[in-house]
Amino acid sequence: MGASITVILASTLTLRSIVLLSPAGDLISDFSAHLGGELVRSALSSDPNQIIEIDFDWRERFFLRAEFFQQLPSYKLKELIKTYENAFYVVAGMDDFCCRHAEEYYQLSPSSDKKLWLILEADHVFNFAGAEWPLGGEVAKGVIERFTQTLAYQSQSQKIPRAEIQ
Repeated sequence: MGASITVILASTLTLRSIVLLSPAGDLISDFSAHLGGELVRSALSSDPNQIIEIDFDWRERFFLRAEFFQQLPSYKLKELIKTYENAFYVVAGMDDFCCRHAEEYYQLSPSSDKKLWLILEADHVFNFAGAEWPLGGEVAKGVIERFTQTLAYQSQSQKIPRAEIQ
């Protein structure tokens, strides 16, 4: 949801640079693929205050009101990205269902400063597997480098030194 929230914010706020990691594209179809179509259909047709239980095998279960799902169709993320013209970077694993969305966002973005990084043999969470997560470090490094490039402050007369991030 972080990338979706970023797209929504970027369409309403003035942001100098954004990075989307494994972005969803169509929230209803993506949630259906990820959580199961039956769960999403049930939530869409339920009373808005109905509590929907979501159970994953990789984390503790959590609960959302049906209203959360009922509001998803109102967010046209691919249309919203067309309004964002500043620095833009999108990263996705090629083994992730979101990979196609990353490519579409890149194509739809009107930014003259945009980058796309598709990672071979990487999934939605860049192969997170517990204590060992070397690809996560590489992705974090790429995000830091991109923000350093696009958000670095320079006065007219001198470059302001910044702390090294490790």
